[in-house]
Amino acid sequence: MQRMRTIRVLLVVALFPLPLLAQETMQIRSRVLNETRTAIVHLPDAYAQSKTAAYPVLYMLDGGTNHRIAAAATSFLGVYGTIPELIVVAIPNTNRTRDFTPNDGAPKFLQFLTTELAPRIEQRYRTRPMRVLAGHSLTALFTVWAMTRKPDAFFGWIALDPSLWWNDGAVLKELNARKDIRHFVMIRSGESQRRRGDFPFTNLVLPDESHGSLPYRGMYEALKLLFADYAIDAATVREVDAHYETLSREYGYRVSVPDMAWFSVLYRNEEQQKWNEAALALERLAAQSPHHPELADERARLEELRKKQ
Repeated sequence: MQRMRTIRVLLVVALFPLPLLAQETMQIRSRVLNETRTAIVHLPDAYAQSKTAAYPVLYMLDGGTNHRIAAAATSFLGVYGTIPELIVVAIPNTNRTRDFTPNDGAPKFLQFLTTELAPRIEQRYRTRPMRVLAGHSLTALFTVWAMTRKPDAFFGWIALDPSLWWNDGAVLKELNARKDIRHFVMIRSGESQRRRGDFPFTNLVLPDESHGSLPYRGMYEALKLLFADYAIDAATVREVDAHYETLSREYGYRVSVPDMAWFSVLYRNEEQQKWNEAALALERLAAQSPHHPELADERARLEELRKKQ
């Protein structure tokens, strides 16, 4: 039963090709950094389909190389309802060592992120009050350092193979001293694990990945871990409502129920011949997404199943 329900949900998703990851590029003149910086912005496919829907924002460091990785991972997982759909803002480097080294330009770059770039993004796009910061290697070190300095600046923090050995482990010591770590995901490569040993707060080690290859799989796994509480395998509409109500309080904004949650409840109750609950799930889907291309077929299917009983 569970397997068939999963297959049906996958078939629904398969009807919608993943977006081509269209991107916009914007320039921002930074007074803090005294230079012009570029931001590559990837919008969810659904962004253009609504004039009111708003989205959390993922800020991806090393944006020149990692923006496609972040955009692909967020798009795929968002379509499946595994994580909330996200706007991705990738920031290419101009002087990587300067900007992300804690005893050099890191304080100024953090100020740029929080007082110039993020407000500009939130003014220009429809955003939710949830920011996530992600980096790899040196930019992951910066991510951890920024979390120890301004833990409220971002909701979530993703560190992929951070260079925590830097300066005799100074940032690692600060991380260990904190007692209020939340919404933090660290993923390490097998190469790093073998060379550097264990680090506290590590969520996952990918043993077959090198330090250089980690971002591709690491970003995908990190997003699933950061938003592990997002999706729900519910039996009833009431359970779905209660789950996303709780999530709204945790996330700090009104979380919309992903369409896949309604499909899952619909299929589960069809299998169990609980027609009223199945019909209720379909009604909620119709109210939320009245132009969903599968809506008419699902209504006809439910009516046909009910007549056979």
